[in-house]
Amino acid sequence: MNYALLRCPHSLEQIRTGRPLLRWMPKNWVAGLTRFLKATNAGPIGLSGAQGWLWELPVLPDQLDRCRKRTIQAAKKIQGAGAKCVGLEAGLRHLAPVFAQQGLAVSQGAAFQVATALSALLMACNGENLRGVVINPIQAPGAVCARFLASRVRHLTLMGNFLPPLERLANKLLLTTGTAPVVTRFNPELLAAADIIIDLACSDFSSLPLGKAVVWQPFFRPDHGSADMVINELLISLDTDLVLEGDLPPGLLRAATAETILRSLESERVWPRDFAEVTLDQVLRLASMAKVLQMTIAGYINYRKVCLFPHQFGFDKLVGADYNCGKFSVPR
Repeated sequence: MNYALLRCPHSLEQIRTGRPLLRWMPKNWVAGLTRFLKATNAGPIGLSGAQGWLWELPVLPDQLDRCRKRTIQAAKKIQGAGAKCVGLEAGLRHLAPVFAQQGLAVSQGAAFQVATALSALLMACNGENLRGVVINPIQAPGAVCARFLASRVRHLTLMGNFLPPLERLANKLLLTTGTAPVVTRFNPELLAAADIIIDLACSDFSSLPLGKAVVWQPFFRPDHGSADMVINELLISLDTDLVLEGDLPPGLLRAATAETILRSLESERVWPRDFAEVTLDQVLRLASMAKVLQMTIAGYINYRKVCLFPHQFGFDKLVGADYNCGKFSVPR
């Protein structure tokens, strides 16, 4: 086993599943017994070319901060089973340092989040003469996304309230891709004509005219209103009936968690810790690996709501392009 995925239950009913003795106990008894339950192996993940195991830490999310000792025990148990790296579901990612201290590599999933987002945006906006807008591209991974879109859309707009770094980024895009982006301050009227919007400014789209645009917004505030075509996280589908993340349907997991499977196939163990360290080369390489493993994008999370696409799709629109994929960051 080269990798492991770790999930946690989000309800007492999920804890009872697979534990017949707990099914007949009152809920308050089950809640009290969770402090004595240890991490268990939930079964193999039979993905062709990347074999791993799913583990469960039977602790409810609101109890995690009080269960550091059990988390350490789970990390040692997973490492003892032969795992080199571990993927943590969304509710467990803040425990990554605990697993790293036990010698397990933990992927934060930044590069694959970008890969799945760009694939979904291109698939949703299939056509010519596309208009793309990147809001606040000086925030990572804005430069990487802008460089990719510069070669794929007809019109690209870099939007923000601090123009000098946007103009430097536009000049570099002109030199590297031949595309001259438009630089402008934040203008809601331009959003109505856009096909693709990448928002890195945590905008509230509930009151903005989006028109037909599809939006990727990796950062958002819970107090903002929702908009139907805003994608916060993409969901990957695996050929399994296992519940891979406690708050998702069986067979689905977030792109950030799925990156662990791809990283387990690489010998390199130095991975991006956040969006600031992501390069376009990493994005395209992971997309190519996901295509080989026949991973598909099945849906997305829209303000904590799970939405499924009518048809699953892969990474054909993202990989295959000929790019000079060196490290690319905002010029200073």
